[in-house]
Amino acid sequence: MVLGALTMLVIALGVFLTLAISVRIHERQELQIAADAAAYSQAVATARAFNSVSAENRVLVAQLASIAAAQSILSWVGFYHGTLNQARDALWDIQRQSACGGTMFNDAVARIMAEDRRLIEIWEKPGCGYGGRMGYDNLSAEYIRTDLYETALDIADNQRQLYRDMTQQLPQIADEIALQASASDPFAATGEEFRVHAGSRVTRRERQSAVEELQRRPIDMLRATMATRGQDPFVSSREANHRSGGLSGGDFIAARLQLVIGDTSPLRVRVSDFGTSYFGDDGPQYLWPGERDGYDGLMLRGVQWLKWKRVDTQEDLLAWGAWAQDSGRFWFEWVSPPPGCNIPTATEDSFGYLVTTGPNDRRDNHMWRRGNIGFGDYREWNDPAHVLPACWPSPRHTFRRVPPFAASPLAIWPVYTDFDADRLDDGRTSQEDAFGQPKTMVAMRRDYAARRRLPNERDPWELSFNFGFSPAGQRLDLTSDREERASRRGFEHAVALASGFVYYHRKSHFREPPNFLNPFWRATLTASDVDERYAARGADALRTLRDFGESSAASTLDQLMRTNFEAVP
Repeated sequence: MVLGALTMLVIALGVFLTLAISVRIHERQELQIAADAAAYSQAVATARAFNSVSAENRVLVAQLASIAAAQSILSWVGFYHGTLNQARDALWDIQRQSACGGTMFNDAVARIMAEDRRLIEIWEKPGCGYGGRMGYDNLSAEYIRTDLYETALDIADNQRQLYRDMTQQLPQIADEIALQASASDPFAATGEEFRVHAGSRVTRRERQSAVEELQRRPIDMLRATMATRGQDPFVSSREANHRSGGLSGGDFIAARLQLVIGDTSPLRVRVSDFGTSYFGDDGPQYLWPGERDGYDGLMLRGVQWLKWKRVDTQEDLLAWGAWAQDSGRFWFEWVSPPPGCNIPTATEDSFGYLVTTGPNDRRDNHMWRRGNIGFGDYREWNDPAHVLPACWPSPRHTFRRVPPFAASPLAIWPVYTDFDADRLDDGRTSQEDAFGQPKTMVAMRRDYAARRRLPNERDPWELSFNFGFSPAGQRLDLTSDREERASRRGFEHAVALASGFVYYHRKSHFREPPNFLNPFWRATLTASDVDERYAARGADALRTLRDFGESSAASTLDQLMRTNFEAVP
């Protein structure tokens, strides 16, 4: 009976010990799950914010591409003005030749001048006429400066505010999870058992080093905008497409001008045109320094218009202006003219030119070929302010304000939130840093001393007893009593580490680097050394534990890693 009683005692002791230790292991797993949930939730919130920023960047690109398109069309309209003026001059020259029929083209000249007036008044405020001298283009200028540009600035402002809100809410996510975990324990005091490391330096540093909240040098987005603008051949190079009815920029003007002078006219209209629009800090390039905006009657060198895409220095991408240019030739063909009738050919190119700059940059201008050199080219710079003051916009084709936080008073590009492209070099350091993709770390503590102390609410598995099989005995203490006593110290607390990873997911095109132009960001759980060199693995885990006041746990982990322990949390 004695042996049986002792045997049952040992069995009962083993059962109770197993249950007590199992409960502690289960509680430790609960702690790890809560920490994982906090780290993963922070990573998900970060990925969602990155996706929202990326989506707004795409909207911003579309808005700025719309500015380029509007500039392009307005420049092309200026080119049409120049073509109409050259056609008028050519008809006057023909009429001066008696051999050509004298006044047979009077009606065509009148129709050309009426078309020119109709065209310019489309863009004017009521009562602001053209008169063959000035073309204010108030409505188009206001549309570009307000509807398009101001909307782009608002998008950038909203995007920056979204990112700031996200950074402020991240710590609250982990705190909320800790609070809910505390409330789920029947023995816990409300909101005290689970505690989170507030303001992890690792999480903050990883996120801040990956994000450039105030991007002032829009190299990547400028290229994206130019590429988007190039999706429409008519806007980028006046090429024919289905939206233009299969007509190029020159073909469209030739067909329209032929309709104006009449299909029954013996003259056939021919127009060549090439044009484009772009953002950059320099306008048209000239054949030699003496040429200024076509004043000397020479063609602008269109080949140089693409210098915005200098990739080697990247210094040409400051985007201090929105430019648009057109240049081409106009001429009449007469298959069988009367004997002695010479068909004049324009010695000057017909062109349109438009630049919109910031309020501190005086290069803004809109101009086109007015006709023969005796008329002089039309330039807004030459418009007298005292004529028709109600129609005089101040400033002209100029954006009204400098973007907030801009690096230069001449800048026009919205300051937006961007991924730090400097983290994307091809060196070994960047690869070990996971190419700047951020990591979120959470340290969570389960404080058993926060449990209730009422007798009827005490945790039944907080065992504390002596093994009395020897004179000295051996005590097993699984209680949460924090008070130090003469002979023992209770089971105090547990700590867990968790790491989330925010990564740029590409399917079947993994060469695309992480960026804020596509909403491809996702989140997952990962090891804390995912972005650390092998020789320095565990550095972030040790730093987080020490910041949390867990020097003992940090020392233990450090000693384990010194013995080639691989399972870094």
